[in-house]
Amino acid sequence: MSGKIWLVIGIIAVVVLISYTAFSMTGNSVWGRNYCTQQNPCPAGIGDCDAHTDCLTNYCAPDVGTKYGKSATIDVCEEKP
Repeated sequence: MSGKIWLVIGIIAVVVLISYTAFSMTGNSVWGRNYCTQQNPCPAGIGDCDAHTDCLTNYCAPDVGTKYGKSATIDVCEEKP
């Protein structure tokens, strides 16, 4: 491959890495602490909620993270039981 193609691939890799790191550090990834909020409620099965109002379903299931491959203490928006 030409040098220009490798340069473009390198730039894309750096941009992706920076974006991922910024998401992780700010907690704005889907499973970040501040992703689901009353102002930005999550659908069922997405995000770490702190209150029922953080969910479109109006139900924040406590300590169900293992169902989603996360830590057991993660609360997740789910359909009401």
